[in-house]
Amino acid sequence: MQREEVAVRVGSFTVRLLQRPPGVAPSPDRHDPTPCDPTTSTPAVTSAPDASPSPAPLAPADCLLGWELWPAATLLASFLASPAGAALIPPGARVLELGAGLGLPGIVAALAAAPAEVVLSDLPQALTLAQANAEANRVADRCRAEPLDWRDLAAAAGAAHPGSGSPAPVAEVVEAEAGAAGPGAEGRASQHGDAAGPTCPRGGARHVGAYDVVLAADVVYVSSLAPLLADVAAAVCRPGGRVVVGHTVRKSVWLDRATGEVRRDDRDEPWDAFLAQMTQTHGFSARTVATGADLGAAAAAGEHGEEDTGREVVSTQAADCFVSVFKRGG
Repeated sequence: MQREEVAVRVGSFTVRLLQRPPGVAPSPDRHDPTPCDPTTSTPAVTSAPDASPSPAPLAPADCLLGWELWPAATLLASFLASPAGAALIPPGARVLELGAGLGLPGIVAALAAAPAEVVLSDLPQALTLAQANAEANRVADRCRAEPLDWRDLAAAAGAAHPGSGSPAPVAEVVEAEAGAAGPGAEGRASQHGDAAGPTCPRGGARHVGAYDVVLAADVVYVSSLAPLLADVAAAVCRPGGRVVVGHTVRKSVWLDRATGEVRRDDRDEPWDAFLAQMTQTHGFSARTVATGADLGAAAAAGEHGEEDTGREVVSTQAADCFVSVFKRGG
């Protein structure tokens, strides 16, 4: 597996990230005995002497989506590095990032504020990079990577609060819809950490109501999974807590076979489904606090960018990104 280190400037912070180079398909390296283990041959990242053995090499397909930096993650990290964003994380707060991937927003939260802990959660195969990035940025004392099974957590939340609009039934509906969408539909979403697989340990109950701030970036892109994501975010968020989501607008483009015209949907269906579940079902209020235009202006002013590789953080996709804050109870 090819990998690179980039230095991302976010506000006053420079965050070093290991990632799969964008545009490079995951493929085994004949000369690399562990093709998808990103920590091999990377001297800047070290492990403690008593650290657990590295996970087994991953199949290339498992490394596809969660192992590169996405525009909404950069925008969310930019917001968290600002005074307004850092103020959302009170001293001693517990922070959870869902579908963390490389972990940029969670790492910036650990740098910009004074949380007691930040948990970078994702599928097991995505955690090697997230943990390596936490160590590379010297926040591993308060920022760790941990697998999290969303369906297990939803079921645990339903058991803890029976009869209160439990998210457990949503998990069953999502499984049925994913099956109806055809083989591989759910797996494609899982690659970015949206739905955890059976290899995640069963321990969802300890996360229910445990976090003051919940972060997520670029994870709302499958309509059938959006309600489950909202259920999980609501389940782990404490009363009075906040869910901060970075999102890239996605409106389907399709061919109208009757007319031969290419059409674009008026709605971002995954986001609409997530928004409805958060506000109508779980009673959160919502407001937009940052947009891709904000990130573009900061980049033009030299406040954000990447060193070493010469690539720009702000792409044309960033214009379609925004950050929303959901507050429980008002």
